[in-house]
Amino acid sequence: IAMAEAFVAGRVSARRSVLFMTLGNQEEGLDLSGVSFYAAHSITPREKHVLMVNLDMIGRNPERPLEVEGVRSASGDDLASAVKNAMEAQKVAFKPTDFAGEMLFRGDGAIFLKNKIPTLHVWSYWHKDYHRVSDTADKLSYDRMAAVTKALLALVCDVANAATALAWNPVMPLIEGRDDRPRLGASLEDVTGEALTALSLASGQGAVRVAGVSPASVGGVAGLKTGDVIVSFDGKPFGGLEALRGLIGAVEMEREY
Repeated sequence: IAMAEAFVAGRVSARRSVLFMTLGNQEEGLDLSGVSFYAAHSITPREKHVLMVNLDMIGRNPERPLEVEGVRSASGDDLASAVKNAMEAQKVAFKPTDFAGEMLFRGDGAIFLKNKIPTLHVWSYWHKDYHRVSDTADKLSYDRMAAVTKALLALVCDVANAATALAWNPVMPLIEGRDDRPRLGASLEDVTGEALTALSLASGQGAVRVAGVSPASVGGVAGLKTGDVIVSFDGKPFGGLEALRGLIGAVEMEREY
């Protein structure tokens, strides 16, 4: 909203049109009804779209570098350079991913990628309150949000005012929908403190609690239930939630576990 207000107030300007959208019904891969409706009924031809920037919970995990996925979804170095310049100007630590990380094909940007529109997914990574009622406003880092917002405003202005428009990178690997990627279908959180100690695990080994699971998902069909505690995956112990996500992401599709 602050970025949109900056354009309306005339504090910044752009030679190209800049559209701000809030989207509903997220988290359903390329079947996102909100963004899919826009893709089918865009206010300007899809080939005129230069860049989609998807912001996702940018106020959490201020101690971690910001994740910026898709910096090579546009040809050449212009997009990657614009991201670098904008983040460094606001002293925002960030980790760029050339193509897809964990979220680029899971969120609202996926439909833009399918239509060969350069796309960035900007997010602060997973946290224990993800998609839970405990994800409350008092846990947001407002200073971090302000810095990221200023950086992204500069990025948008840079791209919108460039003499040459960004173009789709033909080597961008496309994944046809989130369901083509390994996923468990459960909401997970780290087990910490006394609860972790009570499990008497080996030093450095972590555990993850199932906070919720979709009955029709891989995890649900396998028998996972809310409240279950996971201490290994495919017989392998792990250090915590992030490590478990890495193991899940590395599974071989169609293999029985």
